[in-house]
Amino acid sequence: MVDTVLYGITASNYVFALNAVTGKELWKNKSSEGFSGNVNRGVVYWEDGNDKRIIFAYGEWLTALDARTGKVIHTFGHNGRVSLKLGLGKAAEGKYVGSTTPGTVFEDIMIMPIRVGEGEGAAPGYIQAFHIKTGKLAWVFHTIPQPGEPGYETWPADAYKNDAIGGANNWAGMAIDRKRGIVFVPTGSMPLIFTEQNVTERTNMQTV
Repeated sequence: MVDTVLYGITASNYVFALNAVTGKELWKNKSSEGFSGNVNRGVVYWEDGNDKRIIFAYGEWLTALDARTGKVIHTFGHNGRVSLKLGLGKAAEGKYVGSTTPGTVFEDIMIMPIRVGEGEGAAPGYIQAFHIKTGKLAWVFHTIPQPGEPGYETWPADAYKNDAIGGANNWAGMAIDRKRGIVFVPTGSMPLIFTEQNVTERTNMQTV
């Protein structure tokens, strides 16, 4: 709730604004109409002077609305929306990527949690930050590290190139230390890849 306006999202993924005093509907946006397979736990509010925005996700898309009117802001991304696959690379092509949890705002960027598949071959769950005004990608943190990045040596060689390895995503939300500019990101594990070696190891563990 901001001032006297309550913002929310319906079970049908329609974003709305209500007068919090009277309950009167101020606007409802149906840009997500036609997509029913999405669970959404809320929206993000951001403002800079007279620029007031609501950012929400459905499916693989992040959409920006004018918080005063509920209309799509077409200068954000491409005609008002940007794909959550933008910073995931070719490894995410044709794979499930979405978001059910609002992003975390720091200044004029929003750091997005995403959901990916939970089995072998899932999309990589990299952490992405988007510029709220433009929708452009601000940065990407590779949770499956690439050469020269922290933790690369703790993974199988060139794991980031393996199309069967994905996950390691944040879906539940994040916490941020605004004073120090640090975001704390819990992640899930990568899906287990069943090789001949680890199937044998699992079988031995079950028979001990």
